[in-house]
Amino acid sequence: MAKCVNLSYYHFHRIFYVWTGETLGDYIRKRRLTQAACELLSTNKRIIDIAFDYVFESQAAFCRSFKNVYGVPPSVFRSRGLRPAIFDKNSLLGDRLKHRVREVTINPEIFYLSVPIKIIGVKGKTSLKNNMIPKLWETFRKRRDEIKNVVSPGKSYGVCPMEVNFNLHDFTVDMEYAEIAGLEVGNFADVPPGMVTHIIKPGCYAVFKHIGKISELRFTYDYIWGTWVPNTSYQLDMRDDFELYGDDFYGLDSDQSVVRIYLPLKTP
Repeated sequence: MAKCVNLSYYHFHRIFYVWTGETLGDYIRKRRLTQAACELLSTNKRIIDIAFDYVFESQAAFCRSFKNVYGVPPSVFRSRGLRPAIFDKNSLLGDRLKHRVREVTINPEIFYLSVPIKIIGVKGKTSLKNNMIPKLWETFRKRRDEIKNVVSPGKSYGVCPMEVNFNLHDFTVDMEYAEIAGLEVGNFADVPPGMVTHIIKPGCYAVFKHIGKISELRFTYDYIWGTWVPNTSYQLDMRDDFELYGDDFYGLDSDQSVVRIYLPLKTP
């Protein structure tokens, strides 16, 4: 592959890693695992045959690699019949590749939130397959002026509250989860009817910067969950993740809009 683009192996490897946040070998291996996962769910092929089809040296090597990504062995994955939504490795082509190179933070800022953030807003249920978040934000925009004691009027928060016993490996495109669109307030003394209160807990966060249209935000999450989380030495913490829309968010369709995504980490 390096010869195809007239680069040395070392230089090609370094460029690929700098621009994509992963090594080429790791990208290829996880693409094979993603395709293998599809075959486990859509065919009756033997696991050993799938392992050899995707260039694993043995069934045992395939099972170890598969469990590292999907949390369970291939046999259990097939019997459950559920495909997790966040650990697949999508192909880096077209808009997805352009987004990875230009519009997402490859190496996030590690930030410690020292004080809790009090939020008042509207809450709803959504799923990846049936995305109700745009409707939730439309409702919030119509009612945001009802919220009193706002700390920073130019900042809005999209919070995904952590649910009890949530397991990332069980998360599918059909699974519903909660989302809150709101503003930071000084206190909860005056909550508009039909709105909810929520507190974002202090702690360590990895902060990713998405630059571009909201329609491409899913590409950023694909990078976070499909590349950064499996490769980082940090451990995820069971707290809320949230999005921050500040003064540099210029609208849903602006190529210059910035959304900061806060992913909770255990303190190193």
